[in-house]
Amino acid sequence: MRRVHRWIYIVVGAYTFFTILLWRAENGGHIYAPKEPTDHVKSLQEIEAKPAIQKVTIVTSKSPKTQTQGARGDKCPGLDPPTNVLRDSWQSANGNRVYVYSAYFEPSRNHVVVIGARDKLSGPALWCQLWGEDGRLQVTRTAHRDMPEGKGKRYTCAFYTCPVPAGLHPTAVSLMTSECGKPTSSVFVHGAEGDNGNFTVYSINKNVQKVLEYYKDKGVEVVPWNLPMNVDTWPKKNIQVEIHYFGQLGALNDCLYRNRYKSPYVVFQDLDEFIIPRKVSNWNEMFQTLPKNKGSYMFRNTFFRKDWPDTDQNFTEKLDAQKYKMITILKQSRESKIFPRKHRSKYIVVPKNIDALGIHSVNRFRAGGEQFVEPDVALMHHYRDWENPTDKQPRSNDNRIMAYKEKLVNNVKNTWEKLKGVPLGPLPFS
Repeated sequence: MRRVHRWIYIVVGAYTFFTILLWRAENGGHIYAPKEPTDHVKSLQEIEAKPAIQKVTIVTSKSPKTQTQGARGDKCPGLDPPTNVLRDSWQSANGNRVYVYSAYFEPSRNHVVVIGARDKLSGPALWCQLWGEDGRLQVTRTAHRDMPEGKGKRYTCAFYTCPVPAGLHPTAVSLMTSECGKPTSSVFVHGAEGDNGNFTVYSINKNVQKVLEYYKDKGVEVVPWNLPMNVDTWPKKNIQVEIHYFGQLGALNDCLYRNRYKSPYVVFQDLDEFIIPRKVSNWNEMFQTLPKNKGSYMFRNTFFRKDWPDTDQNFTEKLDAQKYKMITILKQSRESKIFPRKHRSKYIVVPKNIDALGIHSVNRFRAGGEQFVEPDVALMHHYRDWENPTDKQPRSNDNRIMAYKEKLVNNVKNTWEKLKGVPLGPLPFS
C-alpha cells in the first residue's frame, strides 16, 4: 500500500502552472480542482484531519407579508418559508436516507437540479418545495437519477430534479416526504450567475489550508465537502465505508453545474495531473486546432514515475526546482504506455453541452459529443509513486515540460515568497 503524502507544492504548482496554460476567453478562463484524493488514495483520505473550511453560509428568508392561499397562490397556506437556508452544506432531507448539498436553477429547462446522495433503499419519491423571492411556494414531485459508480456502497450520489412553474424564480428548495411538511432547513438555489474558480475540499492539513487561504484572497472559492456518512480513511480503520471514494461524482457534477453559466470551458483533472499541449504553448492555442461544437475533449493518460530518478539534465532553474520539490520538472521519465481512451483519461468540457459527468468520461451529453485528442496533440501527465523504482516497466524520456520551466519555477518561487512561515511539507496529519 502506498504511503500517504501531503505535498503542499502540488497546490501551488498546479495553480501556478494553470496560469501558464490557461486561455483567456471573453468570460474569463476557469480553473476548478474537484478534490477527489490525489493519486486515487492519498491526498484527502485522513478522516481525522479537520475540513479546511467549516464555514456554512446561512441565508435568511424573509416571511412574506401575506400567508393566504389566494395571495401566495400555493396549496400550503400558512406554511412559512424556511429561515435557515443553507448554502453548499450537506443536510438531511429524509432522516439518514437522503442528503442534499446544493441546488441549481436552469431557466432554459425550467427546473432546479439538486445534487445529493441517497441510501439505495431510500423509499418513495420526495416532494420539492420551491420557494420564490417573494415567499411564494410551489410544490412539485421530484425525479431522481443515480450517478453511476456506486460500487455497492450504502449511499450513491444522485440528481434530484424539480420542475419549476413559469414565472417562479426559486431561491430555496426543500426536499420533503410530504407536500406541506414544515421544512427544518432548505438548500440555497444558485442562479445562472456562476461562481469563481473552485477547490472542493474534504479534509486537508494546516499548511495546505494556508495556501488555499492565499488563493481565496485572489478570488478562488473554497467549497467544503463535509460528507455526513462514513468515508475512506488512511490508515484504514475498522469502519464500514458508506459511499464510494468521497462521493467524487457528486463533487464533479456539482462543479459542472456551479460553473455552467460562468465559463466556456471547465477542466476536470486531479491535482497531480496536467494536460500538456505537445505542439503549441497553451490551451488557447491548442483549442484553435481542435474541432469546434463539441461537448468534451478527452486526453489520454501516461504515468510520470515519482519513484524513478530525477532528470540528470542541467538547467538554470534546477536548484529552485529541487528546493520547491517541483516533480513536474524534475521527473522526466514516464512509462512508455499511453492508456487507451476512457481508461484513466480526463477531460475539458463545454459545460453548457453536458448533462452529467463520469470520472474518466462524460456520462450524458446535451449537445456536441466527444472529441478524443490524440497524444501527439496533448497528453495528460500523471505524476505517481508506485514505490517500485526497479520494476521493468518500459520507460520513455519526455522533456516536453522544459518548455515551461522558466515561467513555472518563477511562478512557484514568487508565490512561496508570499507564504511566509508556511512549511513546505510533507507534514503529518494533526
